[in-house]
Amino acid sequence: QPDTENINRAELLKQWRQALGYTQKDLAAILGVSNFHICEQEHNREPTTARTINHLALIYAVNSLPPDAPVSIIQEMLVPPSVIRKRQKAMQRLKIKH
Repeated sequence: QPDTENINRAELLKQWRQALGYTQKDLAAILGVSNFHICEQEHNREPTTARTINHLALIYAVNSLPPDAPVSIIQEMLVPPSVIRKRQKAMQRLKIKH
């Protein structure tokens, strides 16, 4: 029985790569892997990892920002949501103390 999650990741990888206008070779260079590795992932002969998808999602999101977007938006994209929540709670506690 096929691994549907991996098939979805493989298709997502290909769609995002194409939407960004990258060749497999371009994406491989950005991710620091071989273009053979990208090809194998897109054809579902090798598992497409969540790390690869997350990295590509970040690239896609950054490329979708307007050129004048503040750096803080990009920095927020690099921080996991759990860390952001911890920061917010810490800031709330500080406000209560003052």
